[in-house]
Amino acid sequence: MNGICRVFLAVCNMSLTAVFVIALVLLARMIMKKMPRRFSYYLWVIVAFRLICPYSRTE
Repeated sequence: MNGICRVFLAVCNMSLTAVFVIALVLLARMIMKKMPRRFSYYLWVIVAFRLICPYSRTE
């Protein structure tokens, strides 16, 4: 049972981190309205990478 709790907490932690990164990207997009769209796409690539490769250091 302890292993299941550990996995659940790890998934919750990664989800919260992803939400934080998405919020930062949305904020950056609001600030960079005058910038070319290509920079907005680069920001979303960062989010996609975080969601695809959910590496987290656990001890």
